[in-house]
Amino acid sequence: MMEIGDRYRPEQLRCLALARQHMELNAGRTPVAAE
Repeated sequence: MMEIGDRYRPEQLRCLALARQHMELNAGRTPVAAE
């Protein structure tokens, strides 16, 4: 893996993190903590 910080801006990292959370929620891995 390359350094993520070198390729992505903070906003993009946030979007990626949110997308990953949604994938995990859809997979039923994490309990739902909806905001």
